[in-house]
Amino acid sequence: MKEKVSVLMSVKNEAKFIRECVDSILAQTHQKWELLITDDHSTDNTAHILEEYSKVDSRIKWKLNKKTGIIPALSQAYSLANGDYITRMDGDDIMPVRKLEQLLNLLSSQPPQTIATGKVQYFSDNEISKGYQSYENWLNDLCEHQNHADWIYRECVIASPNWLCRRETIDKIGGFNELKYPEDYDLVLKWHTHNCQFVATTEVTHLWRDHPERTSRNSKVYEQKSFFELKLPYFVRNFPNKHIYILGEGPKAKMTSRNLNQLEISHTNIINNKSSLSELVPGAGVALLAVYPDTQSRFEIEEILRSKGYVLGENVFYV
Repeated sequence: MKEKVSVLMSVKNEAKFIRECVDSILAQTHQKWELLITDDHSTDNTAHILEEYSKVDSRIKWKLNKKTGIIPALSQAYSLANGDYITRMDGDDIMPVRKLEQLLNLLSSQPPQTIATGKVQYFSDNEISKGYQSYENWLNDLCEHQNHADWIYRECVIASPNWLCRRETIDKIGGFNELKYPEDYDLVLKWHTHNCQFVATTEVTHLWRDHPERTSRNSKVYEQKSFFELKLPYFVRNFPNKHIYILGEGPKAKMTSRNLNQLEISHTNIINNKSSLSELVPGAGVALLAVYPDTQSRFEIEEILRSKGYVLGENVFYV
């Protein structure tokens, strides 16, 4: 394929990993790409390493972030992009050698407003935590079942550096400059709101490094509270004039209810058991399942909901 891919990258103090990352891009089977890197004011040797690569390969360009943060960095990189297709990469991760080729092939038979993704695989010098293992399994299960949109309000359904889309799909949602943190989830929610489609290969297209300095481990903008504050306003806007039922009684249910109260949105809390589910008015609203979907009773609950006209991905969602 002759399509040019613009790879956008924001980096900060990635000297330890950046060579391995860039080398994996250089090794891609699809070679028509440009790598646009914004250095977010690194204090280590990152800038020196980037300068070395840019002198060796003209496809690699880097600039210092005019502002601070990932969102301005991505926006700055995107302003320089000349590719027909856009993707994002993180400076501590690795691209499997056929990543760009596979995602481009996937998009070639899809409508214009489509986002391509694939499976992920965590790797680390240390043991991968159960939480990250669970997230990896969940993301990969979505790829197997091609049902990303059904789970859009539970968690970010696409790994931040594991997607590819046509340039117009970024422009449609206003580029990166309009994003809020957590920016990866906001991007996906914006795509969904604009009726973009998600399609996935069942091949691993991203090697995701876990290490103690990862931004997602150390920044408050990636804590669960921030995700709820971001996704619930989207949910409310996408289901206007619908009464909301919250099913559950644990921390997730309480956080959901608290955020809806702050938005001044009327809702009904229902304890997640058979007798309480009888309170649900058939087909009268939308339901948020504020429980963990790996519980033993999941399919039983979903069956009861279906009998009342609530279908997963249509008017009932896990949160």
